[in-house]
Amino acid sequence: MISARLDILRQELLAPILSVEGYTELLRDQLKDPDFLDDLGKIEQASIETRGLVYEMLEAESEEREPAVRDEQRSKYKHDLRNSVGAIAGYSEIILEDMEDADTNHDDEEVYFNCLIEESGKLLEMLDTLFQADDIFGEDAEDSLNVDIHSIFDSFEKSDRESVELITGNILIVDDNESSLNILAHKLKKQGHSIRTGGSGREALKLIREQVPTLVLGGWANPHRDVEQQIDFLMDDAFSGEFYLTQIVSHHSIRQVEQFVEEARRREVPYPGVFGVFLYRSANPKTFARLRHFFPVPAEELTREFAAGSSPEDICVRTITALRNVGANKIYLSNLGFKGVDRPYARIMEALDD
Repeated sequence: MISARLDILRQELLAPILSVEGYTELLRDQLKDPDFLDDLGKIEQASIETRGLVYEMLEAESEEREPAVRDEQRSKYKHDLRNSVGAIAGYSEIILEDMEDADTNHDDEEVYFNCLIEESGKLLEMLDTLFQADDIFGEDAEDSLNVDIHSIFDSFEKSDRESVELITGNILIVDDNESSLNILAHKLKKQGHSIRTGGSGREALKLIREQVPTLVLGGWANPHRDVEQQIDFLMDDAFSGEFYLTQIVSHHSIRQVEQFVEEARRREVPYPGVFGVFLYRSANPKTFARLRHFFPVPAEELTREFAAGSSPEDICVRTITALRNVGANKIYLSNLGFKGVDRPYARIMEALDD
């Protein structure tokens, strides 16, 4: 059954990739401008990378793996596939915009490039559906993919840009993926922004220190990982933040946090740490499954707390109290929402003061 499902998924995912390769072959015969051909070459390369990643990903899914290894591989494939598919659509839009500025007629080519963007959108939504399924690569994912998927690349649709007053400024773009970097830089330059780019965090840090030396910068640590290794990162000579944020933690994982705090204190980490707390609003299994892609979720424990009548604020207060008890006194709250943020925040603060 697993093999059959993977074969179906392979066919579903390869269909738009093969369409992209067909359109690029047609365009290769029609385009004459060397700049257009250069960007078309990048689209062709991104398509080849995407096809290879799909084969690798599905091959990995056919093998038995430890859950931690499986999740790490899936996360990497999700990241790499979004980059390669985004490159196809991004470079297509760059060429379309340049064609609009050119004097010559490119009607046929524009149709093909719009088809490239549409196929990229289909593939990206397929991948999003796949990675958000409750049983990734299982029957739920197969059922979800077997539908008429429309493009989600709303950002690539033409809009009346002249009717929008844009605020321009200086923007630093940092990405180790050259295609993502070039595409975003191109879009922002067209909007009138002044762009600086960095290919790595260290390069970006150097640019920031040169341009805005007073800006306070922070680092990152994860108490769920190997404690000694995480403290090594913070004590490394290359660490240049004034503080560090941590991954989301919970009172259900307080032992890991306590070990992290004790080791940081023992080795005299000179930077303050700010620990992450997530306001869980319900015990919805689908929500837990989505969140698990970003940080560890104590789903069973939280489900029991909600079933016992605890409110989201009650659970949040327990985590903050547990953190304070082990010496983690600086905290940031996530998932307070977009509207009425003050209400849950006030309830949490009042409960902590009692």
